[in-house]
Amino acid sequence: MKLTILTQYYPPEVGAPQARRAELAGCVAGRGHDVTVLTAMPNYPVGRVHDGYGGLWRRERLDGVSLVRSFIYPTQSTDFVPRMASYLSFVGSSAAVGTALLERSDFLLVESPPLFLGLSGLWLARAKRARLIFNVSDLWPLSAVRLGVVREGGVSHRVASRLEALCYRQAWLVSGQSAEIVGDIRRRFPDRRTYHLSNGVDVSRFGPARRTAEARALLGGEEGCVVLYAGLHGLAQGLDQVLQAAAALRDVPGLRFVLCGDGPEKSVLRRRAAEMGAANVRFVDPQPRAAMPALVASADVVLVPLRLEIPGAVPSKLY
Repeated sequence: MKLTILTQYYPPEVGAPQARRAELAGCVAGRGHDVTVLTAMPNYPVGRVHDGYGGLWRRERLDGVSLVRSFIYPTQSTDFVPRMASYLSFVGSSAAVGTALLERSDFLLVESPPLFLGLSGLWLARAKRARLIFNVSDLWPLSAVRLGVVREGGVSHRVASRLEALCYRQAWLVSGQSAEIVGDIRRRFPDRRTYHLSNGVDVSRFGPARRTAEARALLGGEEGCVVLYAGLHGLAQGLDQVLQAAAALRDVPGLRFVLCGDGPEKSVLRRRAAEMGAANVRFVDPQPRAAMPALVASADVVLVPLRLEIPGAVPSKLY
């Protein structure tokens, strides 16, 4: 079987979408199939292209998977215009580079969000005569409305809703990462073939035995109780709630909150923590994927926060 995966996010970036797609690609390739990933120049979540990358396109191979990377306009801004410019730059470049460089494929799996990547997916599925699998990790534009990024009933909402419907109707299969996502799609599009493609965890890599002195030192040392958040510092995570909790508990001896990672909200959170006098909050730079099992095992409490309820959302770090 020849499988092509179209995703904006992929290692060496760190994050949930990157881990999910890399694990899927690696497992399928490990079973003897031909897997190609069409993705962007790595830039997430710092908003700049990683050292050693750049240009319009490049090929590489990672863990038995062929990679084709194309141009993206990188940004860490949460404002509408630069965010859309980033999304659409990869939509255009992936469509062009994919048309020129990708071989014919049996299946094309498109990762959403970003929903707009469906435009490139629709084109490439036809160009390469592939069956389109539209994989929904978050229900957009519904999640965008809940987060206040898009106004319900506005032009952006109507356009995104029509694109969502187009992608579902043109897909050979629509997969979703949670039962709630799949149920919502089945309710609104009862004639579509759907599949629950759940997240999971590799239990050979994670577990309490992974605790190390080095990871504990990164979290501030052996003494006291460490409350860890490790992941994207973005709008959906609502990490301001963690700062409020830390401020309310600042007099509890030995209790410290560690926020590990990066994202568009990190600078705001740093400034807010200083203004609140939350001396029990520690910010740690993003860590490589291989370091995460030890980091999680070395904490006493691990947080999986969301700013508010998002339909179908099951954060990968929960596993």
